Amino acid sequence: IVLANGARQSRPVNVDGNFTLFGNINAGFPIKKLKSRIDVGMGYSFFRTNGVLNTQNNRIDNQGFTPNINYSFALDSIVDIMLTARVSKNLVSYQLQPQLNNTYYQQTYGIETTNYLPAGFVMTNSYSLTLNTGRADGFNAPISLWNISLAKSFLKYKRGELKFSALDVLNQNQGINRTANQNFIQDTRYNVLQRYFLLSFSYRLHKANGSGGARVVIRNF
Repeated sequence: IVLANGARQSRPVNVDGNFTLFGNINAGFPIKKLKSRIDVGMGYSFFRTNGVLNTQNNRIDNQGFTPNINYSFALDSIVDIMLTARVSKNLVSYQLQPQLNNTYYQQTYGIETTNYLPAGFVMTNSYSLTLNTGRADGFNAPISLWNISLAKSFLKYKRGELKFSALDVLNQNQGINRTANQNFIQDTRYNVLQRYFLLSFSYRLHKANGSGGARVVIRNF
């Protein structure tokens, strides 16, 4: 309850009608002449929460639309390339506080390459650029994330794999989140693990060509 002098009183109130809804549809088709494939999709999310403001129900709806497209190209035993693009549009609306209604966007573009090198080495590079718009000042900075790894398979049937990875090479990863709640919209920045290096060993209990049943992987870091 907001009093005439601007003071606020609050207490717990049981409400109903809160729910979430998720939907996803995807389709893909190959382009054999180009040794490529295109996948397109659309995601949808809906969050409804209810509060009580000055004894009246205040319904808050948050909708998200996320179209995406992927393009992949494979040149046998030489290189695999994947290009991705995803745009997320979020709309927040308040039943009793339309002045708080807002729309914000997040765009993510990425490329991943896998190179099959001599002597059984495999190098993977992945880079993504995330663009946020419509948030508070200081929360719209672009986020670049570059990961790279070099792996080598060995042992009989290539069951063993030793991999060295460098994650967030540019040291620019950030955690940003937006919360739309009763009487406020809040942008927050949370801690994330930035640049680090990882050495891992994997051992497959079946042959590398896939025969012999389900795949089981043991990892030691």
